[in-house]
Amino acid sequence: PGTMGKSHLKIYGVSYGDCPDQDRFTKILVGLNKAWQSLVTGRPLEEIWSQLCSDLDWSAVMISKCLHFMARSAGWRDPVPTPIDYSMVRRWLWPAFKNAVGSHAMEWPRPGGVNGDSWEPYNRYMSAIRSWAEVRQWSCMEIETALFSLWRTGSKQSPDFEISPR
Repeated sequence: PGTMGKSHLKIYGVSYGDCPDQDRFTKILVGLNKAWQSLVTGRPLEEIWSQLCSDLDWSAVMISKCLHFMARSAGWRDPVPTPIDYSMVRRWLWPAFKNAVGSHAMEWPRPGGVNGDSWEPYNRYMSAIRSWAEVRQWSCMEIETALFSLWRTGSKQSPDFEISPR
């Protein structure tokens, strides 16, 4: 299986290769439809996050990606909910960001972590991306694309955090 094979059990409730039952598909459909309605009617993202966590019991990575793509398909422009990723964000980007804040004596406290599946770590990451985009005068999607491109090249180079994201 591809990388989603590791998440199969969490998403569908059965091991990779086994067929989920119809009830699980119905639960996913109902949860995503409820989230969609909340998005298009302007409900707060934290509320939608909590609802998806409660209804689907998915990881922060999966929920953030759902929110990101649902918001884009609903016509959101910027800021769009930012997807969080284990390899790129939690293992590469965020540690570099925290180190930059500590080593460059930026005028704000060193940020907490982005691990865990609750709203707080996700919102911390999303806020940093939004702030960085604002300072750079880019969209959040431009920031995401640039970071993903840098990470995807296999570069060991950390992103340039010389401009404080504040």
